[in-house]
Amino acid sequence: MKKRLAVGIIFSMMVLALSGCGNANEDTQNTSEVTEISTDSDANEDEVTYSDIMAGTIYDNVYTNESFNFQFIMPEGWTFYDAATVANSTGVDEAVIEGFWKGTESAYDYAMSYCMIACDSTKGTSVIVSYFCPERYNLLPDTTAKEYLTNSAKGFEDAKIYDDKLGSMDMTCLELAEREDSKQYMYATDRDGIILMITFTTLTDEDIDTYKAMIK
Repeated sequence: MKKRLAVGIIFSMMVLALSGCGNANEDTQNTSEVTEISTDSDANEDEVTYSDIMAGTIYDNVYTNESFNFQFIMPEGWTFYDAATVANSTGVDEAVIEGFWKGTESAYDYAMSYCMIACDSTKGTSVIVSYFCPERYNLLPDTTAKEYLTNSAKGFEDAKIYDDKLGSMDMTCLELAEREDSKQYMYATDRDGIILMITFTTLTDEDIDTYKAMIK
């Protein structure tokens, strides 16, 4: 079970790494470290504002993301990971995750920010919602979701890229070929310099439509 979840997280990290091939320089920082947004030294701190892109909220087995206008309805038998478990699974500092969830940290401060991880406790299948900030990974700030996934797909054998619908969102999907007993699908869209990624790890004999139906 834990192996399949790890595969989903590693997949997300590999996509991140591959997207920056040929773009990163020696000054690029580790994605788990804080990178402060540079501002004019004379600027008033009160003038520094962020977009309304937030991590989302969890209530009564429903994850709601108002920034991209969708919900994840958690099926019976699934579990939402708390900040400590997300930190342990991803290697990101727990305080950073908690700060992002509470709104004291910004998605623009990090290359990758984890909004939510939900896992089937019996099968190990999972859904991961995360944000990617291209500018924090030495990419152009207006890099689109399709550009991000298309560039990353070059590093995977037999990967497929196609447009699809997830809930009410028009998205690009990166689908990997079957690996052992699981498959990975990464759906992405973008707004205001942030790329939303919804990553599904399924069993090879499961229909992705079952997972897509969890997104409303």
